[in-house]
Amino acid sequence: MAKKIFIMTPFGTVTWASINTPCKVDDGPNGPKKDEYQVRIKLSPDDLAAWQEKMKEIGTGFQFATPRPKLGISVNQETGEVTLMGKSHFQPALFDSKNNKIDGAKVGNGSIVRMNVSIHPYPKGLSLALSQVQVQKLVEYESSGGGSGSSSFGETDGHVGEPTGFGAEPEEPHNASAGVDALGI
Repeated sequence: MAKKIFIMTPFGTVTWASINTPCKVDDGPNGPKKDEYQVRIKLSPDDLAAWQEKMKEIGTGFQFATPRPKLGISVNQETGEVTLMGKSHFQPALFDSKNNKIDGAKVGNGSIVRMNVSIHPYPKGLSLALSQVQVQKLVEYESSGGGSGSSSFGETDGHVGEPTGFGAEPEEPHNASAGVDALGI
């Protein structure tokens, strides 16, 4: 078995991160969905060119089933944006800029990070198995609503309801037949 190759990516801007909670990904057309931790970063043009050269150098030691193997780089077909994507079925370790381990930081889009990845060959190229993430600049992820329990709205004039949840007074039971009678049914 070949020795694992670990490599550090340059710092890049996060365009997608699922570090604390895995996302569900398809395991082929007929396979079940699997949990996967992911980090996708966009590099500067110079760093991207250097990364591509380094991956080509590493790739020369492997045989691929295609003349143009993938080199750990993803291209968004709609926007043309080029990113690196590290992924793993195991939660990556997270470190701050001073190399202190941090737990629970919500790394969001716009954060500046670098990844420590191991290179895994497969028939069509090289994939990046995510091991560790170092955060240089943290932009905390914030939910955009959608059931998060916090409002996306600002205050406005109008109706003010009673608080709900623990400690709130119970509502009067709803009389369904009163509504029916009111409609004349």
